[in-house]
Formats: sequence, C-alpha cells, structure tokens
Amino acid sequence: LIDQHPLWLDIVEVALQKLGVEVLAKFTSPTHGLSAVKEAQPELLVVDIETRRADGEIEGLECLRGAVEAVAGLKAVVFSRSKSDEVIASAFSAGAAAYVVKTVQPEDFVSAIRQVFDRSMHLAATPTRTASSPRVLVEAHGLTSREVEILKLVAEGLTNAQVAQRLVVTEQTVKFHLSNIYRKLETSNRTEASRWAQVHDLLESDAGPRLASSF
Repeated sequence: LIDQHPLWLDIVEVALQKLGVEVLAKFTSPTHGLSAVKEAQPELLVVDIETRRADGEIEGLECLRGAVEAVAGLKAVVFSRSKSDEVIASAFSAGAAAYVVKTVQPEDFVSAIRQVFDRSMHLAATPTRTASSPRVLVEAHGLTSREVEILKLVAEGLTNAQVAQRLVVTEQTVKFHLSNIYRKLETSNRTEASRWAQVHDLLESDAGPRLASSF
C-alpha cells in the first residue's frame, strides 16, 4: 500500500483484511514503495498517484508505471481523490487495473478489489449460446450485474444523477461503476459505452450475469 497519508494506509489495510488479503507493507514514500514492490513481488498494489513531489522522490504515477513493469501480472489499483478524466486516463495508461475515488463507499472499494481478481471467472462462454449473444459478451468482458444495469440506463440516456436516483445509490457510486465499465469495454466515455450496448443488443435483453459479488 502506498499513500502519503498514514490514515488512508490504515483504512485500506482494514478493508483488505476483510477480504482475507495479507498486507505485506505500507509506505508513504512512492520511492521506497516501488523498491519494496520490486523486492516482494506482490500480487496487488494499492497506490495513490497524487502524491506531492518531494526532493529525491518519484511521483505516484511513475511509481505505478514502474511497479507494473517490474512485477508480471501485478494487479494495480489506484486509490486517489481526483475525479478528473485526464488523471483517470493517465492511471490506466500507466497500467492500473482499476481506479477508485476516495469518496466511494467502503463496499465499492471492496468490490473493485474483488473485480480485478475475479474477472477471469467470467470469461467462459456458455456452450448453448452463440458467441455473439449479449450474455456471452457481457461475461467475456467481466461486467457485473450492477455494471450491466448502469450501462443499460446510461445507454437509454439517463444522467448520472438520474441513474443514482433510480438505483437508490450515490452519484459517486455510479461514476465509480462507469469508470470500471469504460475500462472493461475499452471505451473512453459514456457515448462510446452506450454505443457498445446498442450495437450488441444489450438494451433488448436481460443479459447481465447474476453475480453474488456485485454491488
């Protein structure tokens, strides 16, 4: 875990322990954190890329990029305050598997961690269905039931606020799920994601997989 604020390190550690994840080390320094990642070769890295640049320190984004390059198969989750599309895009470009804003609900953070590890569980296509069926496409991209639900509503033209009201969740929770949807579908915005849903007939089917881990 790498975050310049010790309090966030403790909060994230508690959340990960509930998932049965062993935290090997915590660092407030990206430079020291990257060195530890290279040495320990962990499976998961949770890092805040918006760290203040200090003398002799590398930036959080550079730490992320270096960690992903140094550890094959590393799942890197960015946990930062920024909601900027530019910052989020830079995180994924540097190798992040997920981006979580610090204002999300605890269960959404836990869901993000589950998803970066569980995605491979939903890759197998159902033999009785064609490769082009909506359900198979949804499973192949690792979308959860909640993500499919939000994608459908967005594709129907609802705003984030309207989706939040419809699902009785916070608007930030909707944004959190949309960022995961964009990453999984390899799209950049709601327009591209909506087009994907329309092209693949998602609006006309109940294609979402029923996953116990979705929120």
